[in-house]
Amino acid sequence: MTVVLYPDDTGVREFYPTTNFNTSQNVVVGDDTGDRGYILDEYDLSSESTSLVSAKLNIYVHEAHPAMTIYVRRITTSWTPSTVTWNTKPSYTTTNQTSFTTSYGVAEWHIIDVTQIIKDCINSGGYGLQLMADSSDTGDNGFWTVDYTTDPLLRPFLEINYGDKYVDIATGSDSDDGNSWANAYLTIKKGLDNYVASSQLHIAEGDYSAQAAIDLNKNLELLCEDYGGGVASPPLTVTLPPTT
Repeated sequence: MTVVLYPDDTGVREFYPTTNFNTSQNVVVGDDTGDRGYILDEYDLSSESTSLVSAKLNIYVHEAHPAMTIYVRRITTSWTPSTVTWNTKPSYTTTNQTSFTTSYGVAEWHIIDVTQIIKDCINSGGYGLQLMADSSDTGDNGFWTVDYTTDPLLRPFLEINYGDKYVDIATGSDSDDGNSWANAYLTIKKGLDNYVASSQLHIAEGDYSAQAAIDLNKNLELLCEDYGGGVASPPLTVTLPPTT
């Protein structure tokens, strides 16, 4: 099962130490002297389980001047998105931090693996994510926020996966991990062998009847989808292997 969470996000700016940017459509990350900027993301993780397999932060940079290394860190003290400012910004930890690098002049999505940070938030306590530039960088990068209205599809989100597996007879390989369409298994049996309770098995359209027999004597959810996850209309056809 995959869960998508949208943040209550904001930015804080050193140059505007008492200003709250919670409703801004754009936030800035940078390390200019006298005007450092951070992004703060708060997610409601109260109903999330410790059994998550992966968590990915999806965030869109619309202006990268210059290219920058940006760190993602776990916030460790309470804060309120609607009132937080530079002067009241929360603390953070560098434990299990991760990073990504933007490209000069390129507007693009960045998908960052924040699995361990989110697990730490659930297991050890946490108040969301902080994005800040490497201290050696100067300049700033602009990111759209959850309040961006021109194109809502460019809003940031957190994607949590609870063990979903993917099978694609056209492009899959049983030597892959099966955790996405790009790394799908070849056989349904491999998908079932690695199936996790309460998750979903996504199967791309195709004829799997010549594959090894499978055991369907279990409670699971099979989803027939086109490659990439869009459920087709009219419905697609999956021909299953023999069952035992």
